[in-house]
Amino acid sequence: MQTGTQSINFQSVQLDFANIAEAEVKAHLDMTNQAFHAAQQAISPYILSLEIRKARVQLEQLQALGPSMSPSEIEGFDNLKGIIAEAQVKLDAQRPQYTRCLKSLLIFVSTAARYAKVDKDIARRGAILKNILKQTRESLKIIETGSDRAFINGSLDQHLIQKRGTMPLLEEEELDLTKMFLESSISCIDAKQEKRLELFATNPAIQMLLAKHEEGAIAPQSSAILFLDSGRPFFRIDACFIPKTRPGQSVQAALEHAARTPEFIDLERLGMGLGADGAGLFRFSNQIENITGCVVLSPELGEDGKAMLVAGMKHPKRLVSGIFGEVPEEIKIGLPYGTLLNKFKDVANLLLEDRLSAINKKNFKK
Repeated sequence: MQTGTQSINFQSVQLDFANIAEAEVKAHLDMTNQAFHAAQQAISPYILSLEIRKARVQLEQLQALGPSMSPSEIEGFDNLKGIIAEAQVKLDAQRPQYTRCLKSLLIFVSTAARYAKVDKDIARRGAILKNILKQTRESLKIIETGSDRAFINGSLDQHLIQKRGTMPLLEEEELDLTKMFLESSISCIDAKQEKRLELFATNPAIQMLLAKHEEGAIAPQSSAILFLDSGRPFFRIDACFIPKTRPGQSVQAALEHAARTPEFIDLERLGMGLGADGAGLFRFSNQIENITGCVVLSPELGEDGKAMLVAGMKHPKRLVSGIFGEVPEEIKIGLPYGTLLNKFKDVANLLLEDRLSAINKKNFKK
């Protein structure tokens, strides 16, 4: 499975990039190529996601053959499972980030626009820009397909037709309009995100959490879970209708895990902001008005001052180390995370039943 980045294919326009003599032009092309690498790196999780999706379809087709699979098909089946597992490990290490992808593409297009202003060779400039526009379109298609969401301000094609009608454009003109499209998309997303984050900034429980974090009063490697006015944690199932499955995991198992696991805030990411590149507080936006409390969980330390690990696992045992806002009174400082979770076992089971019922009704209507 090929998932690495690639260089802009200048050879496709029959240019010897290394032999471009003009220093200024070459410098701008170098910067453009670097921006392209960065954009492809940002988009690579979506490429992985699409390849996993394609491999799973092939896996299901082979699985449907059952005992009639030939030796080569059995070998292909096993290979596909290995490919999916390997790609999933990479995907878990770098999750797709929609806004970051668009911003990295904007940097790429903006850098290309600066190059276009210095290259006086009309034929060469047009050929290179044509290739850059093609790469940008392909990248946008990967983002849109991989994220399963339409761009907030319509497609690039709609934007181009709206701005110039059906008449053909010079490459420089199309590049400028593509840049405008990306700027508009990002502006809409940032405005929407800003509105969401304003709500978080005024939530009393989260305000207290942010203040304590700013003071440096929260232990390293800590995380937080939020509580709703119904007296239960905000579970992962609250953040998505059907969670993504891991290799070999059924939808049922993924739902069970999401219904019984709180959606955590990694407090060390607060230093990178509240948005998608930081703590990702947008995940809780659908229930922000119902969030009344926050519980901080910190590693349990042994006599040697080191974090104690959960038996057979690599992550530390966690205890309640901070309580902000309104949470159930049985939650106290020092309470082990496992004990806290067990208090909401029945609630989690009801959440799972409700979600399964909703999914079955939705599928029945189809």
